[in-house]
Amino acid sequence: MCLRNWSKYNPSLVQRGDFSLLCHSSVVKMIKKYQKKSRKPGRPPYPSVLIFILLLLKTSYNLSYRACEGMGRAIFSCRGIKIPSYSTICRGAQLLVKNLPLLSKRRPRCFMIDSSGFKISGEGEWKTKIHGKSHRRSWVKVHILVDEKTNEIIDLVLSSPSKSDISVGLHFLENMPKTVKKVLADGGYDGQRFRKLAYLKGVEALVPPPKNALLNTTPELSERNNAIRIISRLGDDRLARRIWGKLTGYCQRVKVESAFSRLKRIFGPNLYSRGALSQKVEIWLKALISNIWLNWAEI
Repeated sequence: MCLRNWSKYNPSLVQRGDFSLLCHSSVVKMIKKYQKKSRKPGRPPYPSVLIFILLLLKTSYNLSYRACEGMGRAIFSCRGIKIPSYSTICRGAQLLVKNLPLLSKRRPRCFMIDSSGFKISGEGEWKTKIHGKSHRRSWVKVHILVDEKTNEIIDLVLSSPSKSDISVGLHFLENMPKTVKKVLADGGYDGQRFRKLAYLKGVEALVPPPKNALLNTTPELSERNNAIRIISRLGDDRLARRIWGKLTGYCQRVKVESAFSRLKRIFGPNLYSRGALSQKVEIWLKALISNIWLNWAEI
């Protein structure tokens, strides 16, 4: 095993993120406003807003924690702001769960629901393809809400891969804004509990019924019955479902798949965090940055 001089190795990794950047004076004033001065000996307290900004830099530029510390020093040290070590930044991510900002301030009338997996650990796709399935690979399931008009991610929830989509869909319906009048979801959300709650909320649920689905006289399933009748009269095949999607607007659900594609193409399909709280902060920051860049593209 190769011996490594850790006293020199760690500073060299920090040095990789040390370069000159410009910072707006309002950001410096905001950090200094929340930075507490303590006369007690030991580690100085760092404001949560500083940890948040450093994690935004880390996520935006795909930095390691050591390089993130170096970038923070390059930006803020010359302005009299003390930067925490990379280990403190890593631990501080868990404390931001209760102070995460809203992903979007918009109040949509129609939103879309979907889920996808992000890899936590394990071998890459190439090794799996060549040598078969690996037992060391682990994933986390991310459920998101996307605004049908602006393509922004409105909300998200992390869960285990075994958790059903309907249980998270019920959570979204219970906490959705009152402005929402329509929800688009795939066949995984075709359940009585989901449709009943949407009916009670006065929300139109566009969810494709499964093949050979039967009509039901329950009032909560009227939307499902209409979909079954339309698809049946159009031929009850794949083309019929495609036409039904265009007639009802269900084809717009492709935007939520585009949102997942945007996240994975920009930031990668992996999560660098290992703890559940840190994972939520990480994917939340990625969604927030994605929304910001999406609005920049529209200007």
